[in-house]
Formats: sequence, C-alpha cells, structure tokens
Amino acid sequence: MIEFSSISQIQQRIANALSLAVNAGQTDNSKHIDPNIRNNFALGLVNSMAAGFDENNDNIQEVLKQLFPQTATGDYLELWASFFGINRKDAVQAEGFVVFTGIATTLIPTNTAIQKADGFQYETQSLGTISAQTILISSLTRSGTTATVTTTSEHNLATGVSVIIAGASQSQYNITATISVISPTQFTYEVLGSPATPATGSPSASFATAYVPIKAVEYGENGNSAGGSQLSLISPIVNVDNTCYLPYDGASLGLDIETDEELRARLSERTSNFTAPFTASGLPVFIKENIAGVTRIWVQTATPSAGYVTIYFVRDNDSNIIPTAAQVNAVKNAIIDEDNGIKPANTPDSYVVVAAPTAVPIAITFSSLSPSTTAMKTAITETLTDYFKSASVNVGGDILLNEINGLIYSVIDEDGNSPTFALSAPSSTTSISDSQLATLGTITYV
Repeated sequence: MIEFSSISQIQQRIANALSLAVNAGQTDNSKHIDPNIRNNFALGLVNSMAAGFDENNDNIQEVLKQLFPQTATGDYLELWASFFGINRKDAVQAEGFVVFTGIATTLIPTNTAIQKADGFQYETQSLGTISAQTILISSLTRSGTTATVTTTSEHNLATGVSVIIAGASQSQYNITATISVISPTQFTYEVLGSPATPATGSPSASFATAYVPIKAVEYGENGNSAGGSQLSLISPIVNVDNTCYLPYDGASLGLDIETDEELRARLSERTSNFTAPFTASGLPVFIKENIAGVTRIWVQTATPSAGYVTIYFVRDNDSNIIPTAAQVNAVKNAIIDEDNGIKPANTPDSYVVVAAPTAVPIAITFSSLSPSTTAMKTAITETLTDYFKSASVNVGGDILLNEINGLIYSVIDEDGNSPTFALSAPSSTTSISDSQLATLGTITYV
C-alpha cells in the first residue's frame, strides 16, 4: 500500500530541505532564511511547492484508483467492463397498462397524456376504445362483508373501477360496486347482510373500460408505480372519466442508468464466477447482461429431474418483484434463442424451465416497541425492506425467527436510538419450499 504524505508533512519536509540547502555553510546569519516565519518569501515558496506536490499526489491516487476494476469509476470502469464484453445499461422507460372508464364506444387516441399525482407523465401507445364488457365469474365467496370474485379469465380491471355484479341467486351480491383488485383474476367488493357463500346462480361482472398500453415519457425508476395507483388525463376527453387506474401489475420496467456500483457488481460476477454460459454460475451472468431489471437469480440444476434446469428470478426494483408471465418468457427466450442464446444444441427447449417464484409474504407484527416513534418505525421498515431484497433471502430459504429479531435489534434510528420490542408474528421459523421466496409482508406497529 502506497502511503501519501499530508500537505502539512510535505510543507515541513520542503521547509527543512530549503533551510539546509540555503543555510548550510553560510556563516553570515543575516543571510540565513527561516521558512517558518510568517509572511516571508521562503514560506511562500514552501507553501506553493507543497501545494503542487500535494496536487500531484491527488492525481497519482486517482490514477491508482482507476488502474483496478475494484476501484475504477466512470469512463475508466466502463473501459474495464468493455474488456469482458459488458456495457453500462442505459436508463429505461417504465411500461404497463392503464384502465380508462367512461361511455362505451368512446375513443382514446394514441399518445394521450396522463400523469400521476406527482406530475410524472405517461403516454398511451395505441388507440383505445371504451367498450361494454361482461366477464363470467367462476366463484363468488364472502368473508364477513367482503365478497371475493374469481373470474374465468383475466379481467383487466383495476382497483377503483366500478363494476356491476349480476346473476347471483343471492340478491345482496348483485350490486354496482367499486372494486379492489387482488390478482389478475380476482377482485373484492363490499356487500350488505350475510348472503350464503359461495354464491349460486350464474354471476357475472359487467363494466365499460378500455385497457390501453402506456409508456413513461421520462426514463428511470420514477415511472414504476404499483397497481391501483390513480392517474389523471392532462387534457380532458369528452365521455372519458378524468381519473384512470393502473391494473394489478402496475407500471414497471423503468430503470435508472446503471450506477458504478451496479456495473462493478456485474463485472465482479463475470470475472470471479463465470465458467461457461450454461452453468449455475454462468446463467445469472448471461441473464443480467441481456434482460434489464433482473436482480436476483437462482439456478436449480437437475430440477425437476436429471437433464433439466430450473431458473427462478425476481426484479427487486419493480413495484412487484415477482416477474410477470411476459417477463418470464423474455428470460427463457433469451436463453434458448437460436442465434444469441446459450442453450446447448442437444438440450430440448422444454428442459429449460424459467419460472417466477411463489411469494410467501412474511407479516411482521409488533406487540410492543420502544421508542414507538416515526423515526424508529421508518428505520425498522427500511432495514426489513433491504433484507428481504438482499442476497440473504433465497428461493427455498427458510426465514429464521432469530434472524428477524437480530435484524430489528441491530436497527439504530436517526436519533441514535436502538429498539426494545416484542413480536407476535412471526412466532417461529417460516419454512419455504424450493419454488417459493419469502417477501416482506405487512408490518404492523403498536
């Protein structure tokens, strides 16, 4: 390790050297110099020379930093990455769909501008038409006052949309209701009374909507938004409601330009783990380089049986980290692509299984917390959020109660406080199967 002197050390060395050089052998004391006297020429010379040497040291340190990929930054890190065929990933616009409501047959033009409450804007990507639709219901059940509808196909609805329920033998179910979407094929609404469950008859759901693709105007993660988010038209359209809604999957895929830290992590992964592309270590490298937004990847060899490989992945920067069917297909298609893929020629496509893990939300419920302040709750929430999106949480990995407790005990809030607490949930270790992934559920504070 090269050690560089501080500017004060450099000044002292120059002053000593200058004094020795000028004063040595000089018997006339009136001609001696003392660089330690303020406001004299010798001191000015010492300080200016020291500043130059110090600046050179800074430049040398910067050069040394850029000489190694572990510390290189900016253009120099990109140069290192390019030696291994890795390029910095550009920012990406968020995409998704939006649900418009209004009068049937009304057209919604391409490039219609809509925005979130914070002013972030999107544009529709194709012509949309509000149409009257009816979708069949495969089951209609009730728990308390909440009715849960399961449809026979994806409903393409969003939380906040008004739906007419009809055809149930129990009349209490047959109402016009504002729904809450809980999956692509399920939504809930509130009912009065205690109608029999499950409902009988031939229930159906009717609505007038347009399901239109959108893309963020600006690039970056700010365009990602959770399902159920409400947006509004920037310029009103006659017979179209001003408020529109993001469906269950929300808007996703938006990415900021790759940071130095993220690029360095991919470079490190390539140089330290890479053996061959179609291996447990090579597949994550290939997938991350070819599919933007993929963060954690798990490769299970000989699964479900010999000759197969099963790949799970998540997208931790999306509002819903569990990938959609389209995102799963994109990863598989990249692997099996005849021209640019990495699947061996003797391996059938069906032997490459790419899947989204099944989320197992872990609810965290506090029975006591001190201090029970906003600062402490924020610090705990951030710690738990980071943990469940970290390499410590894996597909098939159990969530140990001791680890959760240890994480919370380690929290220090912005005021320097550590928590004293007790949890009522989880009460024990949570077992996770080979196709499941623990995710952070609802945190309930006292």
